[in-house]
Amino acid sequence: MSTNVAAVSRLIGLKAKNLNELIGAIEQGLPFESIDRFQAMTGLSLSEITELLGIHSRTVSRRREKGKLDQSESERLLRMSDLYRQANALFEGNEAGARSWLKQPQRALRGQSPWEYAKTEVGARRVEQLIGQLEHGVFS
Repeated sequence: MSTNVAAVSRLIGLKAKNLNELIGAIEQGLPFESIDRFQAMTGLSLSEITELLGIHSRTVSRRREKGKLDQSESERLLRMSDLYRQANALFEGNEAGARSWLKQPQRALRGQSPWEYAKTEVGARRVEQLIGQLEHGVFS
């Protein structure tokens, strides 16, 4: 992951200044409010987000009550937040453009949207690679 720690931390409401602090936050579980911030940032519905994170609807209620996500959910939320940051940079801060691209099927991703394809770590790395190719004018 080519995570810009400060940038992605701000996106999900953390104050991590370095990678060690970010890893510590993930290990402890990100606050549930991080999902709310991600939702506001991406324009995705809560059900779309929980599907991306692999969280069942009953679990969402428990996480909200508890006030935090578990480690694996936190890691997936960070992954999706970082992809949003990278897509936003690709579109030079045009959030509407980044949001649209992340939802649109891409031939280079087997016809899936970047959001869908990034549900796994391997898929997320491929989406990052595609973003890098597009930044450098390499179209696949």
